[in-house]
Amino acid sequence: MLKQIKFTEESTNLIKENKKIQTRIPVGISHQIYEKGDKLQIIYKNTSNTAEFMIEITDVFIKKLHDIKNLDLLGLGISIPFKLENIDEWFMKEASYKDKEKYKKIWDEMYKDTPFIWDRNPLVYIYHFENDICKEYETDILSFSN
Repeated sequence: MLKQIKFTEESTNLIKENKKIQTRIPVGISHQIYEKGDKLQIIYKNTSNTAEFMIEITDVFIKKLHDIKNLDLLGLGISIPFKLENIDEWFMKEASYKDKEKYKKIWDEMYKDTPFIWDRNPLVYIYHFENDICKEYETDILSFSN
């Protein structure tokens, strides 16, 4: 059976554009658990419509919600200013309070009226993924270059 995952239309568009490659879901919330290698069909939240592409889970972690680095915010589709000097260091640096606030607003909107609000810093499943559109594009480029 094909596994499914729900995203808003905005998130789905970011995934399609390869600007969102990570999602976080609270441990303890009722949802299907995904494993590395799972291929998921995207269902638009609040509808039964499906996206025209799928994603594949590439990594799974469990961490505290607040354990978030600059690279994680970018992977979640959150736009934050880059520092091109020492870029590798910057990616792995703990995200600033100001930048985390952007994600906090989104998180609390999704999980308001639940025990998983930002201030409680719940454990979360962190799912990294890639979309099959980009995989097809990479395959096309590789076969073209050979």
